[in-house]
Amino acid sequence: MSHSRDIMEELHALKRETGQRLKTSADERQQFSDEKAHSLAADVKTFLTDIRDALALDESELERAFAGRVVPALATALAVGVAIGVILRRKP
Repeated sequence: MSHSRDIMEELHALKRETGQRLKTSADERQQFSDEKAHSLAADVKTFLTDIRDALALDESELERAFAGRVVPALATALAVGVAIGVILRRKP
């Protein structure tokens, strides 16, 4: 009986140790996943900030480029519209 009791105690000890290791491993994986998610979120925020800054710069450059050329820009748009209209009206 002593031998089977020792085996049972050893099995219970192994079971407890395995449970503790699995719990520790799961906690480590969860922590790693959280860290990776935070890192990815920070990277996305940085990327979006860079895009916003680039778009703001491009927008200001476009405003400066067209600021003094309103009439020529409208005339060009009108001419292009008329040309497209004439081309689409033609029947083969």
